[in-house]
Amino acid sequence: MEFRKLISFGKSSYIVTLPKEWISRNNLKKGSALSIESDRNSVTISTNLGEKESEKKSMAINIDNKSMDEIRTEIVTAYLTNYDIIEILSKSVKDKDEKVKEIIKDLAGLLILEQTATKITAKYFFDEKEISLGNFIRRMDNITRSLVIDSIECIDGARNHLSIKQRDMDINRLNFLVIRTVRAAMGSTRVQRKIGKTISQLYKILIVAEKLEKIADRQKRISRDLQSLKLSRSFGAKLKEIYNTINQAFKDVMKAYYQDDKSLALKIEISNKSRINSCDKLLSSDIRKEYRMIRENRREKLVEHLHEHMIMGNIINNLKAMTTSVKMLARAIMNSTD
Repeated sequence: MEFRKLISFGKSSYIVTLPKEWISRNNLKKGSALSIESDRNSVTISTNLGEKESEKKSMAINIDNKSMDEIRTEIVTAYLTNYDIIEILSKSVKDKDEKVKEIIKDLAGLLILEQTATKITAKYFFDEKEISLGNFIRRMDNITRSLVIDSIECIDGARNHLSIKQRDMDINRLNFLVIRTVRAAMGSTRVQRKIGKTISQLYKILIVAEKLEKIADRQKRISRDLQSLKLSRSFGAKLKEIYNTINQAFKDVMKAYYQDDKSLALKIEISNKSRINSCDKLLSSDIRKEYRMIRENRREKLVEHLHEHMIMGNIINNLKAMTTSVKMLARAIMNSTD
């Protein structure tokens, strides 16, 4: 690392000298144009003012003798690592073409260009100029809020978890798109300029998208388990109260994110322990019910309740994971430098 002093130039400008070795390596001379980008604590000087569009990257994936899990992993990995053209090759594509098409359909911006007996070609069509990471986060937030509300209503049997599962897939698509876009921006100053975000902002967006995806995924699991339970009115009311408290923390942390309110984020992180304790307390009350059944020698009821308790344990663990994701969102906001 080199250190250089600022030199005053006129009444309103300053000059800093650049290393000769860097000038030579980049074939620069007097009058060469440079790109200068700045944020709060740093300035980036680069030579890519006239950087050309990068060539389209392509990847070929042979799917012969592979399971659908392996195929899905390879296609998603190619998408997330910013390959623009993905070719799916096989001696006989028709054996798995419908499932491969479903995988491609789940990746936003990826469309099938061509299909033959031995190949499916998909291409990524989104232009960075048209991408708004802020809008993606808003959409993920809105969908996740609706998932939480519908999952809470499953306590009273008012919602079907299958509709929640479908919207969770929409969240997954958006999350993959955010990951791909952020990776592209972090690897290219040209893309970063188009998107208009600093590295710090991109990193925060990546964390927020990841936590929203996790929170949405918890709603899918909770609603599925709630469908298989018959809760007493009193227990259901207690569960709903805790759920609503966690939901309010989620709404507050997103408000803190949009307003960059670090004090509100701090309150949410500090209060997380209380929400965790409420979940543990509710599960403990369910365990005490088992002890009463043992004392009363109600074996048939006990066996039935043990099964229900396992499901309830899954629900409580997913609620705790949800509130932990809320806490991590709050921490990301507090640690942000933008």
